Amino acid sequence: MIAPTKTVGHFVSQDQRILISYKGPVTPVIMAEIGQDIPDLTAQYPQASRKVFSIFMELAQNILYYSSEKIHYAGRMDSVGMLQILELEDHYVFSCGNTISCEYVDQLIESCQTINSLDRDELQKLKRHKRRLPADELSKGAGVGLIQVAILADNPLEIQVQAIDDKYALFTLSVNINK
Repeated sequence: MIAPTKTVGHFVSQDQRILISYKGPVTPVIMAEIGQDIPDLTAQYPQASRKVFSIFMELAQNILYYSSEKIHYAGRMDSVGMLQILELEDHYVFSCGNTISCEYVDQLIESCQTINSLDRDELQKLKRHKRRLPADELSKGAGVGLIQVAILADNPLEIQVQAIDDKYALFTLSVNINK
């Protein structure tokens, strides 16, 4: 097993600093551990700090629930993904990535495009509407996580999908959170 990596507080360039960089199994324990670091690392901007923490929790849960890459450890099957928080002069960048089945790529891209096409009020309406619907068979919740991320960040979702092979793709999502 390859050991997970976690980096906290390193400078990449003069205008960019890595606050957190993690790749490995994403479990509730790991989420709690990383989540404890976020308030300290972003304390200078309390409102942004709360948003970064909430977005982290939402997107880390997505990895926990939906990553196709699993690792067998201590009798469990843990989802694998990447989480990163960068600090720039006027905003934070939260990025995450995980492997997904190619059969869900189009649906995921379409969802993100729809979310990015809506303003804040429309996103709130969509979120309320989705909460009233029966849960999608693939969803572990009400299907509002990405909508909530866009509402919190008040910035578009930036996505990339890169084919790994015929069955899987690497899905990465980044969002800016203004200070």
